[in-house]
Amino acid sequence: MSFLTEQTIEAYLVNETRDLPMPDGSFRPHTTFKLVWSSVDILNQALGVTTEQLVQGALEEVMLQGIGFEEAFDGVVAWLHGECRKSLNRYH
Repeated sequence: MSFLTEQTIEAYLVNETRDLPMPDGSFRPHTTFKLVWSSVDILNQALGVTTEQLVQGALEEVMLQGIGFEEAFDGVVAWLHGECRKSLNRYH
């Protein structure tokens, strides 16, 4: 198990804004912690999960749970990243 330094944790808690591709072809700015964007990058690069798929999952959660898109997107990213980590831990 690895531990993060206080500096690393603080860096992850800085907000960053990126444009998310929406199904209608538009882009929606989304501001969240760099930690969430780091998870998005890992899901994109290492696992081939597209940002469009994450957006679609968030839109489904908006409909199912009646929550805002921002909360839904961050939740989908966190859940999927957590599930992937659990799967990897089974093999170690």
